[in-house]
Amino acid sequence: FCNNLKSIVLPAGLTDIRKQAFYSCIALESVKLPDALTTITDHLFYGCTSLKSIEFPPSLTKICDYSFYGSGLENVSIPDSVTSIGISSFSHCENLKTLDLGDGITSLGKWVFNSCTSLTDVDLGTSLTKIDNYTFSECNALASITIPENITEIAEYVFSGCDSLAS
Repeated sequence: FCNNLKSIVLPAGLTDIRKQAFYSCIALESVKLPDALTTITDHLFYGCTSLKSIEFPPSLTKICDYSFYGSGLENVSIPDSVTSIGISSFSHCENLKTLDLGDGITSLGKWVFNSCTSLTDVDLGTSLTKIDNYTFSECNALASITIPENITEIAEYVFSGCDSLAS
């Protein structure tokens, strides 16, 4: 584990960051991702509780499983270049308030936003067709959500435990 790293600027030409590289860096507050990065690997920022925001590079196409699980992110805006987000990528981000999936997302993993207890504002974009199992379960602050016309399937327990959801 890494307890003292607060900030990191990665070189612009870096194309590959292996999984768990910053796993549980609890003091990490800011990250400058390289412009050439296409994938955020499994568990990359898992447990980075001090990480409040991140700007994704325009080259990014995939966010893998558990990438930001339990991080301190408050607002997430996914660029249109991203087409898939893996299982539990943003689960237990208890400070996450707003979410914009962008218009490129075609696939979301199960439990992707599970237990984001502060989440109030969600934009699902225009390319997503299925909301998978437990996607927003236990998002207690979520009071309303608009299901876009492009959604053709809503899986099991998507809104389970969303006690504030009224419309």
